[in-house]
Amino acid sequence: MFAKSQAFGLWFSGLCLMCLAVAGLVAQDIPLGEASFKDLQRKAGTARVALNELIKGTKVFNPKDAATIAAVEDVARYQIYSFTYPKNIENKTDKGPELNKQFLEAEQQMRAILLSDKNRLNTQALVDLYYGAIINNTATVAKTDNLVSRVNALRMMGSAASLLATRDDASLKAIVNIPTLIKTGDLLLDKVAPFVTKAPDEATHYYALRTVRETLKVNQLLRENQPAKSLNLIKEAICLTAAAQLVTAPPAYVFELPKNSAEMEGFRGLRREAIRALANASSPLLPEDFSPVYVLALCINDPGLNPEARLDEMAEAAAGMARMAPLDKNDADYSPEYTLVLIGRFIQKFAERYSTKGNSEFDKANSWKTQAARLTESLDFFRNRYPKNTFIQEMSLTYIEFLLAVEKGQTDFKAVNVEDKLNVWMRDPTKIKRFFKSKPNSALPERVGG
Repeated sequence: MFAKSQAFGLWFSGLCLMCLAVAGLVAQDIPLGEASFKDLQRKAGTARVALNELIKGTKVFNPKDAATIAAVEDVARYQIYSFTYPKNIENKTDKGPELNKQFLEAEQQMRAILLSDKNRLNTQALVDLYYGAIINNTATVAKTDNLVSRVNALRMMGSAASLLATRDDASLKAIVNIPTLIKTGDLLLDKVAPFVTKAPDEATHYYALRTVRETLKVNQLLRENQPAKSLNLIKEAICLTAAAQLVTAPPAYVFELPKNSAEMEGFRGLRREAIRALANASSPLLPEDFSPVYVLALCINDPGLNPEARLDEMAEAAAGMARMAPLDKNDADYSPEYTLVLIGRFIQKFAERYSTKGNSEFDKANSWKTQAARLTESLDFFRNRYPKNTFIQEMSLTYIEFLLAVEKGQTDFKAVNVEDKLNVWMRDPTKIKRFFKSKPNSALPERVGG
């Protein structure tokens, strides 16, 4: 791969409009095997008692006990079918709150298992079993021809990924071990890949990309605890290559959409999710010479994407570039200075748009403070990784000074004018003007980055 609420409502409604146009391309019923939904509901009611005992620690989980395994799997299966089974989602307008309640109950059940601090060694095996059952069942349901069932299943897959990568004070960080993180993360990538590479509709594609994004956040936990470890790089590359395809080569119908229409904003919302997934890549370079950082750079540098990227898409890309670093801390092939120069050009653009933000409806509604905070956090990570590089330290702090002013809502901030310094760097013949020193074709085209 080398070579505010108004705005939200507009893109989300556009996404829904596109889904209605292409839904129903998969022909498969909700599979329940030999058991009816009512039978599953009855079995899960009994099994939940046993699962609660395991969570509370009043019963020790035996991963070799067939009855216990069946009970855990029944609860997981019912949790998924409770808000995806067609009979339950008929007249979904009336049943929406009820289905959402069941969805939230399923999330709470997953979190309870993750945060159980009773008998930790057995908790790991319980997490493996329960999460495996949740992920496998959501993947099965996501193959159905029922759009609402499919989307709800992938929403839950994304929630499973999000909970797995939680890092709050009460988090699983001290509970779930590294092998479990890797095993479950790899399973998520494996099961979501078909829906990223060949989604039957835009809503499915959106939630599949969100699952990839949340799953890859596990890599941040691994980087903090065992930097040499990561999720399966080949599986990651498969998912992110598909995400990059959406970013750099959108489907043909997109170019027929009216400019700034609800449908066009729907596509941009979908593309932003692909950019977010790429921004969580474990490394600037993945197998088969696929480079997430290269794709992200295309998003923020002229001439940019087609259709034109919104500012929020570009901010996500720039933040992802700043957070990206080789798995090997001693890697000397990657050129962080080149990356920072390209980020700097976006910061300059961001500053110019901020100073004239009343000129467009989307700029008025843009989440300036939130984007500035994300960029500041990412640039802090970037400069802390290269403490002895004077250029990186000086330029990063210049960017951060401006971004902190935006976070505070200031309008009388010091003007950001780094173009001269960036141009001096680009004209210096001693500088490596590409992402990877060993790969001459890893530079952006001259008209883009030169």
